[in-house]
Amino acid sequence: MSVKKRTILLLEDDAVQVLLFQGLATDVNDNVVSANNVYDAIHVLKTSTVAACVVDLGVYRRFKDYKADAGIEFITEARKIGDAGMPILVVTTSRDPSTLIPCFEAGCDDYVLKDEGVHGAVDRLKMWLKSMPIPPATMRSKRTEVLAALRSALKG
Repeated sequence: MSVKKRTILLLEDDAVQVLLFQGLATDVNDNVVSANNVYDAIHVLKTSTVAACVVDLGVYRRFKDYKADAGIEFITEARKIGDAGMPILVVTTSRDPSTLIPCFEAGCDDYVLKDEGVHGAVDRLKMWLKSMPIPPATMRSKRTEVLAALRSALKG
């Protein structure tokens, strides 16, 4: 009996990171589809059933149109067209609330620091995948809790 592979969408513009992530994700029997720009990643979401997304914040919007927060644009669009129960994880260099708040406002569910490496992102993704399916209302509630904590940290 074959096990149906889930599709994980990786929005990452660094080819080495993509290869590392794909190699580690095979360990969890998932199919990693990568896109190096927001336009292509949106196309994948519209044409495939995606179980989860891992998003680098600083990526290309389209070919040669780099933007430091283009990942947030993707998250906003993904929440409009993707499965409401699909976890979206952000990979970032900062745990500063002013960086993270826009990510959670756009609809991300979790974040991983780049200094945790690709292993950290894959481990966090595995945690999310094991808990699926997650009711969309539960995910929205968790995002609201995280946003409240981040806003409080920003004020304090």
